[in-house]
Amino acid sequence: MNTYNIDKQFKKFWKISHAKSALLWKIMCFLETKRGQSFVNNLHKFSLKELGMMYGINLMTINNSRNVYTIIDKAIDLCNMKPTPGAPYKPWDVPEKPDYPMYLTSGRQPIKTIHTAVYRRFPHTKKVEDYGWDIKYRDISDIGLLENKRIYWRYEYYRDYTKLLEKHKMERWERKHPRPTDTMLKQDLFPEMLTAAWKNRESDARNYIRNLVKEKYDKSSVPCIARVKNYDGTYKNEIVSWISDPYNNISRINNDDYADNSLVRTGAKDLLTYSMNKNVVCGYIQNRTQTLGRTLTMDMIHQIAA
Repeated sequence: MNTYNIDKQFKKFWKISHAKSALLWKIMCFLETKRGQSFVNNLHKFSLKELGMMYGINLMTINNSRNVYTIIDKAIDLCNMKPTPGAPYKPWDVPEKPDYPMYLTSGRQPIKTIHTAVYRRFPHTKKVEDYGWDIKYRDISDIGLLENKRIYWRYEYYRDYTKLLEKHKMERWERKHPRPTDTMLKQDLFPEMLTAAWKNRESDARNYIRNLVKEKYDKSSVPCIARVKNYDGTYKNEIVSWISDPYNNISRINNDDYADNSLVRTGAKDLLTYSMNKNVVCGYIQNRTQTLGRTLTMDMIHQIAA
């Protein structure tokens, strides 16, 4: 029994030592290639797994990463290699502000006053007095107007980008799920049912993609969630849609006039449409941090969406 244990330990020791020597020989052979210097330069930048994937070497033949680094250091010393110095430091070129023409105004403009005259004549004294008022304001500078246009252009670009992204994803979906052709409709016994089924799937896919794009790119949107009752008696929360809220109407959702809130009206319509196919018990609208919201019962949904 003791002899068996000694033989087992010796075989394990020989296996590990053979793996170390094989890995050392493999690394030394690789360092002599054209990509050897690149491997030495990137040794402190990437992990062993990433280096193995970059250069096509299986470095993890030994479970202990410390032993692997020791073998790599030994191979680098035997090959007399050193990391090459990095590129010289170059300061970042900060983009300069646009050079506007000299005649454009900038900064805070002076206050202007406009007087609106309202005259009144007194018949007894035959005097005319002015009971008008003054309006004070500041003009926006020319450079300020240009900056406002730039901000508006960014908004327009974002809005067009989301529309094009939704269109692109729908085109991909239609390529995978093509519309039934005329030949397919002629061969089918119920072509109207086939077309209706495809339109329903297309509508569901469009709503899913639109909600996905809004959730990721429209940070002002808020979720409209429905509480659905399943057949087994359990309840589940499902996101019906993401409603855009650029004017922060979610902050006024708990006021007394909540029924006139555009956010509530849109959410009630979405919940009413969603309840036609699902057993919706109630719904609620909340912000992304789940710190503010309002619950809508089915009676409230029917009353607001009507």
